[in-house]
Amino acid sequence: MSDLRRRATFQHENSKRKGITASKRGTQNKRWSSIIDDFLIPFLVEQAQEGLRVDKGFKRQAYVAAAKAVNERFNTSFDPCNVENHMRTLRTRYNEIKKCRDLSGTGWNEEQKVITLDGPAYHSYVQAHPRALEFLNRPIKHYDALYIICCDYHPKTNDNQVEEGLNEIVPFESQGGVFMEEGDKDQAESNQGEGSELPVNDGPSSSSSKGGAKRARISDDYYLSQLVTIVGALAEAIKKSTVHWSQNLYEKIEEIEGYNDKVIESAFDYLYEDEKRARLFMAKNCNMRRAWLERSISQNSSSKNLDITMYQRS
Repeated sequence: MSDLRRRATFQHENSKRKGITASKRGTQNKRWSSIIDDFLIPFLVEQAQEGLRVDKGFKRQAYVAAAKAVNERFNTSFDPCNVENHMRTLRTRYNEIKKCRDLSGTGWNEEQKVITLDGPAYHSYVQAHPRALEFLNRPIKHYDALYIICCDYHPKTNDNQVEEGLNEIVPFESQGGVFMEEGDKDQAESNQGEGSELPVNDGPSSSSSKGGAKRARISDDYYLSQLVTIVGALAEAIKKSTVHWSQNLYEKIEEIEGYNDKVIESAFDYLYEDEKRARLFMAKNCNMRRAWLERSISQNSSSKNLDITMYQRS
C-alpha cells in the first residue's frame, strides 16, 4: 500500500506541476491578432506622444492603459505584462525592418513604405534571412508608428529647440577669453571700492591688464555675434514650422505665371480639399506644376465647351 500511495502522490504532484507550467505558459503566450495590433500600435503612439516613452519601452502606466483599452475594445483578458511582452515582439519586428533598410543596394518608397531590393542580392538575402520576405518589396504596415514606439522618441517643443541651439555656443575658454558672471563683477567692483588688496604680479601690470580687457572684449563680441546668429536661425526655423501648408500651396500656384486670379483660386480650392494631392503638387518643379494646371484647365474646358484662352491673364 505504501508503494501505491507514493506512486499516486508522485503522479498527483507531477500533474500539479504540469498544470502550473501550462498556466504560466498560457499567460506568457497570449495570441495577438493583426486586428488587435491595428488598435494597439496607434494607442502606443499616443502614449509616446504623452511622454510615457522610456528607453526600450514604456512606463508601467502606459502598459496598464493599453491592456485596459484592448480588453474593453475586444473583450479580451490581456494584462500589462502581456502588452509589455508583445512590445518586445514589435521591437524585434522593427529591428528586422531596420536591417532591411540598411542593406546595401536597397531603395525606399516613402509614399508606399516599401523597401525595394531586386536581383541576386534579394534572393541571397532572403535565403539567409527568411523573415525578410515579410518586409522586402511589399508595403510595411504601421511603419511610421513602429518607428515612434520602437526608437528613441521624445516630443520636441520650441523651447527644447532653443535650448539645444544655445548649448551649441562655443565656450569662451576655447577663444582664449575671460568670462565673469555678473555677480562676480559686482563683487570685484565692491572689493575694489573697499580698498581690499588684490594679488599683483611682479611684471608690468598695466600692459597685462589691458591685454586681458582686450581679450574679454573680443570674447564678448564673439559671444554676442554667435548668439544673434543662433537666435535668428531659430526664429526662422520656428516661423517656418508654424506656417500652414496651405500658405505654401497658394505661393506655389501663384508662381505659375500667365493665369488670372480665377484660375489660381479654383486650383487652390481644388487642391486644398486633399492634402496629399496638394503636397504632391508642391513637390513638383514649376514646369510640372504648369503642365498639371494646363491639363486641369483643358479637361474642365472640354467638359463645359469653354475656350482655354479665357483662363489666361490678359
